[in-house]
Formats: sequence, structure tokens, C-alpha cells
Amino acid sequence: MPGGQRDVKKGMIHTKQNLTSIKEVLKKNPRGLSITDISRELNLNRNSIAKYVNMLMVSGDVEMRSFAAAKVYFLSDRVPISTMLDYASDMIVVLNSELKILQANDNFLTFAGKQPQQLHGQSLSSLNLNILKETPLLSWIVSALHGVSHNDEIEWNIEGRTISFQIKLIPTVFENGSAGVTLIFEDITEKKEAAAALEQSEARYRAIVEEQTELICRFLPDGTLTFANNAYCTFFNMTKEELVGHSFKPIMLNSKHERLSHFVDDITPENPVLTLEEHAIPPDNKGDAWIQWTNRALYNDKGVTVEYQAVGRDITELKHIEEQLKQALKEKEKLVESIGNRTRSSFQLIQSLVDLQREYGSGAVDLRILRDTQNRITALALIHEVLAESPDPEQVQIREYTQRLIELIYSTHLIDGEQIVIIQKIEGGLIQTDVAVPYGLILTELLTNALLWGFPEGRRGTVTIELGHQDRSTILTISDDGVGLPEEIDPHNPDSLGLDLVHALTEQLGGTLDLQRENGTSFQITFPCPAQDHGQKTPPLISIRSF
Repeated sequence: MPGGQRDVKKGMIHTKQNLTSIKEVLKKNPRGLSITDISRELNLNRNSIAKYVNMLMVSGDVEMRSFAAAKVYFLSDRVPISTMLDYASDMIVVLNSELKILQANDNFLTFAGKQPQQLHGQSLSSLNLNILKETPLLSWIVSALHGVSHNDEIEWNIEGRTISFQIKLIPTVFENGSAGVTLIFEDITEKKEAAAALEQSEARYRAIVEEQTELICRFLPDGTLTFANNAYCTFFNMTKEELVGHSFKPIMLNSKHERLSHFVDDITPENPVLTLEEHAIPPDNKGDAWIQWTNRALYNDKGVTVEYQAVGRDITELKHIEEQLKQALKEKEKLVESIGNRTRSSFQLIQSLVDLQREYGSGAVDLRILRDTQNRITALALIHEVLAESPDPEQVQIREYTQRLIELIYSTHLIDGEQIVIIQKIEGGLIQTDVAVPYGLILTELLTNALLWGFPEGRRGTVTIELGHQDRSTILTISDDGVGLPEEIDPHNPDSLGLDLVHALTEQLGGTLDLQRENGTSFQITFPCPAQDHGQKTPPLISIRSF
């Protein structure tokens, strides 16, 4: 090596050592040192120290602060620009006026596929990057060298994939006053792809919403429409321009505005969806239109309502069908009521005819037969009266039916109330109509027999009627303390119409008949038909009544 080169190299080494020594001295003195202090610490003349300190200030390693007339020097807390470039997520490259690379961060080195020593001082065009050929980037760089900044997007196809960059070109001036340009490449490919996917998703969603037959709209808390689909516009015969940005309330009937406002106010985060049926003005302003709205509130992260979404379904036809069904039901109820009235009238007519026939009866036997027939008709007629008052046409209140039937039979015989006393022990509940008819006829026959034959020649006594439920059976007991049933009468093989009817009806109910002749007469009918109380425990009602 020639002597001159050796001297230069030694000088560079000496300078580097002195720069390092100054930084070490300043590191040990974080409060700062003056040029004189540093000169004294390193035993170097002040001029040399001043030169080295200026070099460190240019590189950004040292900074100076003035205290009155004194200048104090500290190690810089600033991060060198080269370090900042490497930490940046974007690709950054700095060019001089000759388009030679002065600095490039790691991201740009990776993108260019080069090492630092391969780029520094090299011309940008020597990299042979297609991005310079396929985009207007080179012309933008030239403009930036003349002081014109630029910010734009470019797309570059790499191996079949389109890469998108947001490029910023910043005019740069170096310490020596020369011009340059800083290029910042932000890869926005994923952002663009995500935006495109979102736009496509929104387009699909919008297409689905637009194709719906339901009326769909969105509106702000003050009622201003922000969206309306085609079905909404068609129904109200208005364009989107006429709807969006305006209040949706005028298209509702004026009388419903206040109710609709209260309805929207009732939507809360705990109950964000509510349904409302409302009248609406149809497109032709004729007829009667009904819309069923399902309103949903949309909230921000703080739970504040930002918008409402309403989905309306035209239920006009359903409303008309509902009204028709209601009208048909009313007509059916009237028809049933009319049939019931006619049935009761027919029974009353039959009873009246029997009464007239009794007036023309010629003998006691004929009168008794007519009276028995009248009692049976009374039992049947009473069923229809009780059914007319019952909310369920398939069941009747057994206590009410029994009490009223007893009263009617008792009054038919015109018996002195002090002679025969009726004792009732009847549990409440419901009984099926098809069971109530034979039950009523059995009660009529047995009570009539007790009243006619149990107390001859004014004999005094009591008749006890008990009705209860045990297991899955209903038990009817009619007993009296009268003269008793003659021994020759067999209830299972009777020779009288009344007892024969009782036996047949008991078998019809699938029940059993038991007769006791001690201290009078007691008939007990047990049949598998428990009264139904629908979960209500009704205590037995025991009452003593004399008519």
C-alpha cells in the first residue's frame, strides 16, 4: 500500500477512535459537558474536540443545549433515521438527484431481493424492476425531484397476482443542499381485497334484500329513512329518492303516529325486537291495508340506538280472512243458540201437551203415567238449559244440574215441604253431556219412586241424595226412611217401566246397581265416569233444603 493511502487509513482509524472516546465520556456524564470539559477528559486540544463533536452532531449521535453563554453537549436520545426506516412496516427508499439509492430499509431490500451493499450507490433503474416499466412511477419520481410531492395508488401484477401499493413520493433536501426524493410504498393489497370482498358481500346482501317481497327499511331514531327496498317503494308507490332522507311517518295513517312513536320507544337493549300491526295507506288510496311490522333496534358499542330496521309483511288478506272467520263463528254461535232455543221450545211444547192431557185424564194410573213422562221430559230439557249456560258444550256442572233437577221433580209432585225433606250431599265438578242424560233419567226415576211410594198417607220422612267421586268412579246414592220397597220387587228383573229404565241406563253407563232395604230403601248406582274439576279441588257441598 502506498504511503499516502496508509496515512489516510490511519487517520480514519484515529478519527473513529476519537469519536468513540467522546461518546464514552458523554455517556459517563449524562448531565452534559462543554468542549473544554471534554478536552480536559481526553487530553486533546479544543479545536480537535470541536471538530469531532460537530461530526457527531451531524450524524445525530450528539446534541447541544445552550445555558446562557455556555454550550453543553449530550448524547442524543433520538433514534437514528436508518433505525427508524428498518422498523417501518412500509418499504422505504431514499434517492439522490441522480436516482441513486442512498438508503433503503429491510422491507425494500426483501422486495428487491438484494443485499444492502448491492443497493447503496446503485441507480434505481439498474435494479430492472418491472414496477418502473409497468407504472408511471418513474415520471412521478422526476416530478418529486422538482419539488412536487405525489400520493397515489398503483397496481402491479406479480406471478399472476395483482399487488396494490399506496405510494408517497416526498421531495427531500440533504444537508449539502442537494435535491432527492423519498419513496414510501405501503402494501394495501389485503386492504383492497378485503374492501372488494366486503363490497361484493354488501352487493349480494343488497340484492337479496331488494328481491324480498317483504317491505324492508331502515330509519334513524328521529324517523328519517336511510334505506328502503324495492318492495317498500312499490307498496307505497314512491321512489327511493322520495323516501330516503325523509320521515317514514307520513305514509302511515295519521291516527297511528302517536302509537307508532310509543311502540318504537318501547324497544330496549333487553327487548330489541317488537312486532306491531298497523294500517297503512295503500298505493291506490283505496280499500283497507294492514302491515305487520317487525322492528329491530341497532346499537353502537356504548348501547346507544343508532338506527332501526323494520320488516313489514302485508297481512291485509290474512286480516280479511280473520274477519270472515270471526263473522262465520258469530253466525255459527247464533245458529247453535237458535237450535238450542228451538229444542228447549220443543220440550216446553211437549210438556205443555202432557199438562193438557193430564187435565183430560180419567184415572189415577193415567195421571201417574203422564206425570212420569213429564218428569223424564223435564230431565232431558234441563240438560239443554244447563248446556246453553255452560262455556263448554261438551260438559255440564253436575252439582248445578242435580240441584235444579231435584227442585223441578219435587215441585212437580206438589208435596208439602214439612212432610218430606230433601237432604243433598253433592260434590261439584264437570260431567260429560253423554253421561249427564242417562244420569239425569236415573235420578228422576229413583227420586220419583221415593216421593210416590215411600211416604203413603201423609207419612213424614227424608230423602237423601248423595253424589261423590271415588277412584275413577262416580257414585249416586238415593235413600229414604220411608216404608221400604216390597220384597217381591227385584230391581234386576223389574216389572215396572221406571225400574226397568233404571236398570237399562245403569248398564248403558257400564255401572252397577245395589239395593238396600234396611230402614227404608237405598239405591246406589256406581259407574266409571269421574266428574272432572280441571285441577280445581271443590269441597263437597252439604245442604238441607225443604221445598
